[in-house]
Amino acid sequence: MTATLPAFDFVHKSYVTPNLDRGMAAMSALWGVTGYRVSRDRRIGTPNGEARLNMALTYIGDMQLELIEPIGGDDGLYREMLPADPDELRFHHFGTILGAEAEWDQLQAYIAANQVRTPVFGGTPGRSRYLYADLRHTLGHYLEFMYFLDGGRGAAYFAEVPRTPLAR
Repeated sequence: MTATLPAFDFVHKSYVTPNLDRGMAAMSALWGVTGYRVSRDRRIGTPNGEARLNMALTYIGDMQLELIEPIGGDDGLYREMLPADPDELRFHHFGTILGAEAEWDQLQAYIAANQVRTPVFGGTPGRSRYLYADLRHTLGHYLEFMYFLDGGRGAAYFAEVPRTPLAR
């Protein structure tokens, strides 16, 4: 049987920006976002070391939105997609949360069988794992897969992320 990706529930949408503060202002102006959880100088694992990023998370309804400003290190996969205008945002990737170890194993099998590049990977030992699958050749963008080892959906990790209700 051919290896396939695990089911993908779109829970996260990520954009890159040349300036995090201006990116948050643009997102707030577009959708009325009222708050963000901001992380400055965050370091994430890459094949050539680590990327340094400024990041902001928020929710609009049930959709988590992420803004990423690359600030150094091995940050080329973000920097290559940056818009020239510091007030613009550029779509980067969708993300999902896997619910079981078997899904993580299925993902690993797909990556190995199809020689998919994983330019970002990491996690917290005993708590979580994540990676980006480079599917730009098929989809035109990356997919991020997160797995919380307790089988949960990151409720504790994401509890502090501000939420803006959907305006209807």
